[in-house]
Amino acid sequence: MEQSKESKIILMVDPKSVDKLSFITGSPNSRLKRMVEQNCTFTSKIRIRGNWDQNNNRVISYMCGVDFKAFLEGKPRVVPYDWENLFESMQTKGYTQDPGGRYVEIGIGRTGEYFLADGRHRLLIAQYLNIELIPVEVVYIHELYDNT
Repeated sequence: MEQSKESKIILMVDPKSVDKLSFITGSPNSRLKRMVEQNCTFTSKIRIRGNWDQNNNRVISYMCGVDFKAFLEGKPRVVPYDWENLFESMQTKGYTQDPGGRYVEIGIGRTGEYFLADGRHRLLIAQYLNIELIPVEVVYIHELYDNT
């Protein structure tokens, strides 16, 4: 599932256009597990067959989104994540690339909609701070999507 750096598809997108979660969101290892559970199969290096894009779950309703909302409201959080440092960094420096070189990762559904795959913390903060464009890596594309 891993691609070489030369073959990465990087787009600049409005973070608010990435509003939905796919059924196979998460780290590369958990995505692979969820792909199996959802009967999704690769038809090429990043093209995926299946119903992973038939989902209306919003990023903000995901546990991370609930935790982010609690952080903004100064309430106790469920998940122990260091929102303060990332928020402060993005508020003062804007969106900067993850030090490990990872991007916010997305999938493109059959109709061209963007689905979050990974990078939910940076995405939620970018949305909240109204950052206009962020780099994202396309990690999967529905086999029925035709961008021509």
